[in-house]
Amino acid sequence: MSQPAVSFDIREERASPFNVLTRRERDVLAYVTRGTPNKVIAAELGVSQRTIEAHRARIFEKMRVRNAVELTHRYLYWQLEADEALCLQTQAGAPRLAG
Repeated sequence: MSQPAVSFDIREERASPFNVLTRRERDVLAYVTRGTPNKVIAAELGVSQRTIEAHRARIFEKMRVRNAVELTHRYLYWQLEADEALCLQTQAGAPRLAG
C-alpha cells in the first residue's frame, strides 16, 4: 500500500482548518487533492468505494466546499500560508551574519 504524498506533520502543530478532520479523513484528503479516483483510494486504503464516498462527503461538509477542486484550492492556499509562516519563523530565529 503506497502512502499519500501529502503530509500534515508540520502543519498539524499550527491552528489548521484541517484539524477538524479525523485521521482517516485526512488520509482521504491527501488522495483527493492529488486527483485520485474513489475506486483507487478505496483499494489503497482497503475499504469500500462507498466508504470513501462517505468520507469525501464529510470532508466537503466540514471544509464547506462543494467539490474536489474547491477543496484542493483551499488546501493549497492554506499550505502556502503555513509554509510562509514557517519560513518567517525560521528566518527570525536564524543567526545574523556579521557584515
